[in-house]
Amino acid sequence: MYTKELNQLNSWFDVKSQNELRDVCRAFISPLGLESSDPLLEQLDLKTDTNWSIVLDELGRFPEPPAIRQSLMRYLTGILAFMRRSGDPCGDWLPDPSKAYLMMQRPAENAAWLNLFLKKPLPEIPAVWTNSATLPLSEWLPLEFLVGGGNGLEELIPVLSHVLLVENQQLQPDLDYLLRLPIIQGFSNLRDQVEEEVYQTLQAQCDALSSEGLTAEQVEHYYTQVRLFFSSNPVFTSWQDADCALKASLLDGDLALIVVPAEYRRRLLNKALVQVPHGGSKLALCPSTGAPLWRNSQHQWQTVCRDPQIKQKVAAEILLPKMDESYINLTDYYQLHPQIIRDWFLPGQLELKIAEAAEESGWTVTLWPKRDQVDVLCKHPDSRLSLVIDGKDWRNAYLLGRSFKGFKSYSDPSLYLGLVVVPDYQLAQPKYKERFRGGQAHQGLKTPLLDLKTFRKLVKQPAIINTAMEVEEMA
Repeated sequence: MYTKELNQLNSWFDVKSQNELRDVCRAFISPLGLESSDPLLEQLDLKTDTNWSIVLDELGRFPEPPAIRQSLMRYLTGILAFMRRSGDPCGDWLPDPSKAYLMMQRPAENAAWLNLFLKKPLPEIPAVWTNSATLPLSEWLPLEFLVGGGNGLEELIPVLSHVLLVENQQLQPDLDYLLRLPIIQGFSNLRDQVEEEVYQTLQAQCDALSSEGLTAEQVEHYYTQVRLFFSSNPVFTSWQDADCALKASLLDGDLALIVVPAEYRRRLLNKALVQVPHGGSKLALCPSTGAPLWRNSQHQWQTVCRDPQIKQKVAAEILLPKMDESYINLTDYYQLHPQIIRDWFLPGQLELKIAEAAEESGWTVTLWPKRDQVDVLCKHPDSRLSLVIDGKDWRNAYLLGRSFKGFKSYSDPSLYLGLVVVPDYQLAQPKYKERFRGGQAHQGLKTPLLDLKTFRKLVKQPAIINTAMEVEEMA
């Protein structure tokens, strides 16, 4: 009896006996907070004569029916997957949920996923999470928000976080599924809209300048200087202050760009800047990034810096904020939109450090050549190969390897050595390189991965740069 249903359920949950099946089904539905009178719970509470046909039908209420195991993994993935740029590894914030916090970078998306899965809003969460999405880049959210008043999820996460979530390559199918959901796509599109609009506006301006008589070198210089501006200046006392700074950046090194219409600057700045209310005091800036700090619910300073040690030292006030007096008496100021900070300003900090290290060792450096096909191009008379470098600051090494598709028109191995360079603190993670290579295997690539410290050593010895193998041996 129920042979077909039992075979189906046993295959989903990888169990053999009916007692085991009851236990695992209870464990996986425990976060749902079902009423005791729910038909699914009533059947699972029966020690004998369980109607497995009813169980199978009831499991079909949930997303991707009736694969509850995958649905729950996607649910947990929706909570945890976007921690890849945060400072804390999965699994370290338990067991006390009242004192535990998650760094959520897409809180509105996760709220949408919770609502989709649970079929009803959890108390207070959607509004809290949606509001927190407007804060700079991310927000520390109490883990107890995720529990919804029960202990099921709290008990389930520790096991899965160590078994599956830490092994990022096993997350990819769930990540792909999550990102394809229409409701998630809606939030993602809102999140990415600003960065995409700025990028498309800049590309269109470069095309227009090419048709108006500027040389290819001048158009390249325009693109580079705009990117340099957005990688170097996160905050301004006024919109006019930002406009003057951008104009000065464009003219630095090529006065021919005086012909660039002021309207071009206005369009870029109007899309990339946000106006922030201010109380007329000094402005607290991060001692590492120079971006404004904010306080969390515990009144600790928070920074957009991705270095976990910097974050901890700023929160503990070991590193004190830089107090800028030029913002005294101002009722507001302008800063880069959070997505421009995340996608241009913070990556730009690493790219500028890479360029600085190469220049100090005598390399000729070009930033963002051919409209950002790579981040840094380095040439040296003593090196047979030019270096093409992409600076990456991803916490999730597997996703970095899987998403990285190479160096575009700089891929000829007889001319170029391609490198991915990450901050030193990323390679402090256990097995970071191994996970990066695991992601690369899906692309059929094998790209050398170095931290900034190793890269600084490498560029001091240009004569040894001949093959990727030698670079890997040196690393």
